[in-house]
Amino acid sequence: MNSVYSRKEECCDCSACCNICPKQAITMKPDEEGFLYPAIDQNRCIDCGRCTKSCPWLRENNYKNNDIPRFYAARHKSQEVLLRSTSGGAFTAISDVVLRQNGVIYGADFDENLRVVHQRSETPEQRDRMRISKYVQSDMTDIYSQTKADLQQGRIVLFTGTPCQAAGLRGYMEIHHLGTIYISVI
Repeated sequence: MNSVYSRKEECCDCSACCNICPKQAITMKPDEEGFLYPAIDQNRCIDCGRCTKSCPWLRENNYKNNDIPRFYAARHKSQEVLLRSTSGGAFTAISDVVLRQNGVIYGADFDENLRVVHQRSETPEQRDRMRISKYVQSDMTDIYSQTKADLQQGRIVLFTGTPCQAAGLRGYMEIHHLGTIYISVI
């Protein structure tokens, strides 16, 4: 396979293709503007097609529901949480429930170089670093495989991210036949 997409505009950098590749033939490389796109190592690629099957842009319905859109609005009761959060503190309230059930939270955080990366958290302290919105592209690295491992262990998972990342995770999980996953776009 030469490329996952035929036009650059058909890639949202969800990283599903990179994560699903059984030969690690796909890496996410920055373009001239710094946005990440999949690059295929032709020497490793076995043309299995898993990358295109997991791609939300190439899926027939693109994970979009044609029904009337549903949305929910929430506001945390705690003034302290509101002051330390964006979007009304809903992420904190939902993740508190997940953490109390020994669940795992995935969300965006800054690394030591101030790059936005997706991280895994199991504690309120780790989760709190994810509370502030980061409206930029985040590095997903091996988040999908970590999420898969947590689900296989029977853990409850809350994944927060952009709509593209949520669609990429859905595609990845369907390829691995893990059934339904509930994802929050916050």
